[in-house]
Amino acid sequence: VALTLMIIFSCNQQKIDTGSEGEKIMQISREWSQAGSARDLEKTLSYWADDAIVMSAGQPVFKGKKEIREIVEGSFKTPGFKIGWKPQSAEVSQCGDLAYLIEKSEITMKYSAVTPLHNIIIE
Repeated sequence: VALTLMIIFSCNQQKIDTGSEGEKIMQISREWSQAGSARDLEKTLSYWADDAIVMSAGQPVFKGKKEIREIVEGSFKTPGFKIGWKPQSAEVSQCGDLAYLIEKSEITMKYSAVTPLHNIIIE
């Protein structure tokens, strides 16, 4: 009973427009992508919280802005490196306190000095 009451009352009683909130989040994602594409280090980093954690398959976990700054700076210095993404959809909880995006990302980089550029598309 307590769990059910917590779920019922965990949302504020004010209704939100989930479609509008989803579009706002998608716009923020587009702006973040533009900052990354422009290699604007400070603007790109501004989208992460100070205690953010970045996890990528096959990579160590990066904790906090200092470690994230190091990987972003390294990526921006990589010859041929380009990154960008486009949000495809956003889902926002009825309370408006939780959301997630589905995005299509594209990363371009050289694997070595003798290979051509490769595109990696993540959907």
